[in-house]
Amino acid sequence: MRFTKMQALGNDFVFTGSPRSRTEIPVLRRKLICDRRYGIGCDCLITVCESLCADYFMRVFNPDGTEAEMCGNALRCSAKYVTDSGYSDRKNFSVETKSGIKEAFLSGDNAEGMIGTPEIKGSGTLMLGNTEFRYFEVSTGNPHCVIFCERKDLEKFREYGQEAEHHRLFPNGTNVMFVCPYKGGLYLRPWER
Repeated sequence: MRFTKMQALGNDFVFTGSPRSRTEIPVLRRKLICDRRYGIGCDCLITVCESLCADYFMRVFNPDGTEAEMCGNALRCSAKYVTDSGYSDRKNFSVETKSGIKEAFLSGDNAEGMIGTPEIKGSGTLMLGNTEFRYFEVSTGNPHCVIFCERKDLEKFREYGQEAEHHRLFPNGTNVMFVCPYKGGLYLRPWER
């Protein structure tokens, strides 16, 4: 299998495929490719495929083999992958994803992705461990649970992240963003499903 390894803001990806083909990778192979001990190792496996409504279709696979709707950092990398692999010399792309058509742009070595305006789907309180948190359910193409907390709550980041990801409020799982005040600004710590 031919592949390219890329990263954006710390997210690393394995890219494969082309805008002129359909690439199907079985679930067990997806898991193996993402595995950091026995495979190539990455946050997500990305396949670039033919699209009937955009320049190409970007499919995003999580390390557990499931398919995600979209990934903003992968969107940016996909434009670089398509040009660096010689599939196109364009700088602007329409990209089909499971969450709709997105746009990616190249300017020199920089890449930008337009994921659209985040949409607040709901809000409320969420019990994690023995602590109640205020949260907002936000869609950026992928589901996110934004939790406002205090810095001390991040000591249980892994426990709270896993619990929120699999909470009954989110039947398909969710990414979790912990947000807390820090030095006059905000500190964000992501937990990805």
